[in-house]
Amino acid sequence: MHSIDQVISFVAVYDFGSYSAAAQIKNKSRATIREHIQSYEDVLGYDLFKIEGKKATPTENAKRLIKRARLLVRQHESLYAHGLSLLDNPVSEVNLCFDTVTPTYLITDIDDYIRIKFPKLNINWIHRNREQALEGLLSGEFDIALLPAQGNAVIDKNVTWNSLGNVSMGIFTRKSSPLASNNNLTIEELLNDIHLLSEAQADLDKNITSYKIAPNACLISNNDLLLDLLCKKGWALIPKFYIQAYGQKEKLVEIFMDELNIGYNIVLSSFYTHARGQEEPFKSILKFAKENFRQ
Repeated sequence: MHSIDQVISFVAVYDFGSYSAAAQIKNKSRATIREHIQSYEDVLGYDLFKIEGKKATPTENAKRLIKRARLLVRQHESLYAHGLSLLDNPVSEVNLCFDTVTPTYLITDIDDYIRIKFPKLNINWIHRNREQALEGLLSGEFDIALLPAQGNAVIDKNVTWNSLGNVSMGIFTRKSSPLASNNNLTIEELLNDIHLLSEAQADLDKNITSYKIAPNACLISNNDLLLDLLCKKGWALIPKFYIQAYGQKEKLVEIFMDELNIGYNIVLSSFYTHARGQEEPFKSILKFAKENFRQ
């Protein structure tokens, strides 16, 4: 098995053309570089260089090997630098979980903020349902979850939360739907049409989710598919921002009912463990999310 020192010396001799030049660049003795190359050749079973005076000319096998060898050296250097950086910043990545009602602008704004404020952090955005997100916070899989608030359901989960603001929801259907032209629409009439129900929103509000027991309810786990179907049939309760963000504004129309004569909003909150709320960079990320949420 080769060693990283052998590969580093191989790349240095290949790039600088001689043992002496490689030794000077790597701050090693010429004998050390020569020993690395010879032991590497013994491992591989073939010559890497033809020595002509002080010049080291790569063999054909060396030419075929060099690209992957350079990649390995770069990865080694990156890993070493990353390891040293942990002395100053023990957090190397942040895992954020989000729900389908989380506005896309908020996700992109938070992402931009982290990359500027904490440039060495890796950022992961994971879509999970509410139960999976809360369990992930407890297990440490996720650091922050952006989810709709739901009463006191989270109290036993040993996490805390901070309300960000309201996400405006609407009932939408295609413009050619009979529902769109009905000025006295009732819930009963809705139930007689196809209800395209987002799986992630199925338990958000009892007043609305009672619809899911309707005979024509269709549970859909993918919002892109839901919107495509909605342009052809049925109705759905979805965030208003989603219509604009995915370019369906011209095909769909919001419908209203006297039985729901007030706007329907969902409170979006950031959820996190008590420990994360006191640690950086999570503390700053939570503050940014609170200050930059737009109603």
